[in-house]
Amino acid sequence: MSKQLRAQDFVDHILQAIERIDRYTAGMDESGFVANEMAQDAVIRVMRPVLAA
Repeated sequence: MSKQLRAQDFVDHILQAIERIDRYTAGMDESGFVANEMAQDAVIRVMRPVLAA
């Protein structure tokens, strides 16, 4: 597997994470997000693998 392909896979994974976070937080403002522990947990769960890479 080429280095460029791996980089593209990484970028694709980040974009998928952003899409999921967007769905999880749709319609929320900052105070709504802060008040919604389940949304916070979902965002952290999606971001953890991206941040670990």
